[in-house]
Amino acid sequence: MELEGYSYSQRGVSWCHFRPTLSYREHLSRSAAKLKSRNNLITKLAGTSCGTSASILRTSALALCYSVAEYCCPEWARSSYTNLINTQLHSAMHLISGCLQPTQLSWLPVLSNVAPPSLHRKVATDSMLQIIEAHPDWPVYADVFEHPPPRLASRRPIWSDMTSVDTITQWREDWSSASVVNHTQKFLHVINQQFSANLLSGLAILAFFV
Repeated sequence: MELEGYSYSQRGVSWCHFRPTLSYREHLSRSAAKLKSRNNLITKLAGTSCGTSASILRTSALALCYSVAEYCCPEWARSSYTNLINTQLHSAMHLISGCLQPTQLSWLPVLSNVAPPSLHRKVATDSMLQIIEAHPDWPVYADVFEHPPPRLASRRPIWSDMTSVDTITQWREDWSSASVVNHTQKFLHVINQQFSANLLSGLAILAFFV
């Protein structure tokens, strides 16, 4: 349903700001502002004695920042303004890992043990599509799986990419193809396991020299 620049579900749960251009710039700008405020809270936590642990910072960022960043993301994940969200999430990864700002972006997900933002959104989209596919009696089923032929090449509807991906496998492929300093295969195993606080601190120190 639509009402004065807002879209919402039948039960009034999922709200998302948008303009007739369907760029979602307004919604992403507001979400980025919320993320910036929550990153400030993480910054204050990092400056306390109880918040210096990497695991605490990671858990706090996932709860405070990523919950906002992934809200309604299947709807706007293909927008050209997703960098507004990515910038704030990269700041959160800097806080988790302790990396300096010059650190290459490809290192941040590995050192903070948080999947890249694009993969987070892809997983959320795949999950929603699986739920819709399991309920063919829902009205939205016809909109997604019996959609009309595309008319505008500039639009990227949700059915333009319905291939499910495995987070770990895709993350490894992206890392292998990334052009980063000190790019070696020995860091690939980090993607497939949970960081301990001591290991993460060691890798964060290593990142200072990247």
